[in-house]
Amino acid sequence: MAIDGNGESVIVAGFLAHNETRPLLRAMVSAFTTLFSDETIGRTKVILTDKDFTERAVLMECFPNASLHLCLFHTLRSFSREVTTLKMSIRPEQRETALAVMQRLAYSRNPEEYEQHLASLRESHMPLVVEYFMANWHPIRAIPMLFYLQRLQFKPWPLQEIQLVRDILQESIQQALNYIRVKVRIESNSIESHHF
Repeated sequence: MAIDGNGESVIVAGFLAHNETRPLLRAMVSAFTTLFSDETIGRTKVILTDKDFTERAVLMECFPNASLHLCLFHTLRSFSREVTTLKMSIRPEQRETALAVMQRLAYSRNPEEYEQHLASLRESHMPLVVEYFMANWHPIRAIPMLFYLQRLQFKPWPLQEIQLVRDILQESIQQALNYIRVKVRIESNSIESHHF
């Protein structure tokens, strides 16, 4: 996804991959970057990513002038996916509290505000939540988040539009897989009938 001249989000490429190994990620990003001149690639200012270190390393190699930022959407989605009542041995109301504090941590404007919210999390009496946050997010707290991009007039897609694109892709992939399965079955039956 990129930002056009009007500050609107635009999908510029998509890749489907079975895994996210460094060589595969490098090949995908290289396939994209070869479509543009070095000058154009050099003008890329900001790239939003999740916290995957392999992905970030490949993007830094391919876009040396870009600043990598954590995507707030992906960060909050990770919080919600990982901080569950079952995984963290907490009650539903504790989960809501934990997610609210973690969201405030993600939106912190400066180190002092971050430390204040971190203290709230530590005092919450949810040791597994604190352990999760400290192990997965606290070490990367210096990586800029999406909110710094407000100066760039970034207008993210509404969640419904992102989910719609995902649903369309999933449906298309499922239809293609069904077609392949049917074709393989037909060809298998054809081969078997020739043997007799």
